[in-house]
Parts: sequence; C-alpha cells; structure tokens
Amino acid sequence: MSSNEINTEGLINITCNINKQDIENNQLIYCSQLYGTFFAVSAKLNVKKGLLKSMTLTLLNYKGLFNIGMLKETKNTFKLTGDKAELTLYLKANAGSHGNNKQLVVKCSNVPIINLKGLIVTRELQKMSNKIKSDHLNEGVFDSEFYQRDGALVVDLERLDEMPPLTRQDRCKTTYSNFV
Repeated sequence: MSSNEINTEGLINITCNINKQDIENNQLIYCSQLYGTFFAVSAKLNVKKGLLKSMTLTLLNYKGLFNIGMLKETKNTFKLTGDKAELTLYLKANAGSHGNNKQLVVKCSNVPIINLKGLIVTRELQKMSNKIKSDHLNEGVFDSEFYQRDGALVVDLERLDEMPPLTRQDRCKTTYSNFV
C-alpha cells in the first residue's frame, strides 16, 4: 500500500433511524464538529395524507466557542433519487440559523413517505470570509477550517471534505439515516 492509499479495512457504516410515523418530535439527522464546536441537526417531519411536505430543521450548538448556523440556501436542497432523499446543509460559523427558535423549513416535494428508504445528509461549509488568504491575519478570528498559519505565512488547508468517500459515512461530512 502506498502512502497515499487509505486502508478501508475495518471501516463501518454508522446509521441513524428516522421514524416515518413520528411527526411530533425532532429526530436526529446529522451531527458533527467544526471549529471545535460540536453541533447536531434535527428534523421534524411534516407529513399530510402520507406525503412528506417539508421538514423543519433545528441546529443546536452544544460545546465550543463558535456558533455554527444553517444558511438559507439549505431550504432548497432536498432531492429525491429513487427511494433515497438527499439534503445539503449550508453551514457557516457565526452566521445563519441556530437554536430552538431559529429553524429552517425545507420543502420536500410531496414525496410519498412510505416509499422513502434513506436520507443522506451532507454539509457544505462556507468560509468565514471571502477575503484573500493574507487578509485573514487582520480578522478578529482566524479561519482554521480552511487555512493554517505560522506567523505571517498563511496557506490553504487540505480539506478532507473534498476527497471522494470511501463508504457512505466515513467522515464528519455525511450522515446516512434509514427511514423506518
């Protein structure tokens, strides 16, 4: 095995379950850590006459210095491929919606819920600032998810999020849930 190859032996798929019939409770669909902050996203299903109309998403920050929030772009990311749904969470530190009173409603195209087998949730983290690299030295907070620094030297950080997946859930970027 070369130094660039990754050993996939022993990797396991961790899954969550979403109860199709539970429309009263928020159900865990994603959790991760960014900027040292642990957070989780839940979904409350809006099902009418057997059709999934929408999901109300809530992001809670549990531990860490930064508040991670969902951006409004998240609202339009629900896609259906066969019996599996996909959802992308657009996230940013110190921006967006988070907390019990700041939910986002995602439209789900009136999908017959009985047909859904899985939900793949992935994230797209936005940079704290769109300034050039060297300008990050003058910001109040250094963006350690995208850059590394040593004194005045700032270089791009290799983001593992951009690498192809080895399994359907081999890193923090993706969560796979079964509809049960």
